[in-house]
Amino acid sequence: MPDIYTNEAEAFVKPGKANVIRQGKDIALIAAGETVQTALDTADELAKVGVSATVVDLVSVKPLDTTLIDQLCSDYPALITIEEHSVINGIGTAVAERVAANGNTKLKIVGFPDEPAIAGTQAEVFKYYGIDGADVAKQAVNMLS
Repeated sequence: MPDIYTNEAEAFVKPGKANVIRQGKDIALIAAGETVQTALDTADELAKVGVSATVVDLVSVKPLDTTLIDQLCSDYPALITIEEHSVINGIGTAVAERVAANGNTKLKIVGFPDEPAIAGTQAEVFKYYGIDGADVAKQAVNMLS
């Protein structure tokens, strides 16, 4: 995986604080760990079709940065969480609780479905489940249309 941060001290400021690593105006992408690169790839794909995406590295999942998520719900009509995890009880579920409390933001949780996972390289598995930049970008465009 490419380095996301040039200064490691910037990566983890404190528990409960997520990092906005790219600012956009149309949609927010929330990821953690290896899928932060997927979120950046998605933002690059979206830029090709004129969609500007904010990318959030949810460095600290617990405690969750509820202040930032509340702000994202206020600023964007749609959020997508991207995780290398089941869509059940992962970061998408945690974010969904905050989105529900805010009331009117669309949310898409991208991750592994609740079924036995396939075997393969990370790239093969991510592509199969639609956890790659091009596929997530298509889902984002569908959410916004």
